[in-house]
Amino acid sequence: MFPDFLVATTKNNDIGKAFRNLVLSREGEPRHRILSGAEGYQGGNLFVGIFPDGRWMLSATGPEAEMPWAALTGLDHTDDLSIARLDLQMTIRVQDADYVISEMQPHARYKATRIIPVNGKGTTLYVGAPASDKRLRVYNKSAQLGKDDALAELLRVELQLRNARADYALAVARGHNEQEFFFWWRETCCFMAPSLDRVLPRANIAHIRLPPENKEKGYRDWFERAVVPALQRAQLCEDWESIRSMLLRVLIGEEEKKRPWG
Repeated sequence: MFPDFLVATTKNNDIGKAFRNLVLSREGEPRHRILSGAEGYQGGNLFVGIFPDGRWMLSATGPEAEMPWAALTGLDHTDDLSIARLDLQMTIRVQDADYVISEMQPHARYKATRIIPVNGKGTTLYVGAPASDKRLRVYNKSAQLGKDDALAELLRVELQLRNARADYALAVARGHNEQEFFFWWRETCCFMAPSLDRVLPRANIAHIRLPPENKEKGYRDWFERAVVPALQRAQLCEDWESIRSMLLRVLIGEEEKKRPWG
């Protein structure tokens, strides 16, 4: 689970200056900008500025949101700090993203919209009203990227929080460890769309991080993208027990190599 969008404001000058240093310490020259009435500097997708009334504002999207989010969760106190919006997302490998989304039945208390393309793939499910403080979005990320993978597809799950909901998420993140924060995120998503409880528990081990296109792919990336989904599909095969036995022989063989002879 990763922060994908973050907007925070504060009257605390120490926190504001720490935000500003995040921009100024970046490689390259940050550019001057006025955003939503706040005047400051932007580097990449990270902006930090100050309003005429003295309030500081931070806005970050994509991977740029991780560093300020980590800084916020590590604060000793959050007085005079408000999270206007926080998006948390996770990308998971599934066999058929459109089918998984089509099987989801959102909780009756939320307004929900399912968008299904007439031709091709790319189903999207929205749970919660656009202007509400809590909204869930689940969609076929592979279709959005135009990628066709015979082994598995990418399912993106995004939880968008605003105002008090976002402030509460920060409080949970500051008061609990990472695993417990993930459980809170997962249960929130599953309450809005209960069918997600069949998918998200696997996210502990099966979630992946989409690397930049120019990043070199290593064995770990290959294992998560190809081997793990293939094994998950293999479990559905009638011949799974023989495949499992073969894998165990390989693993046991590796362990035997580590044992001293004699």
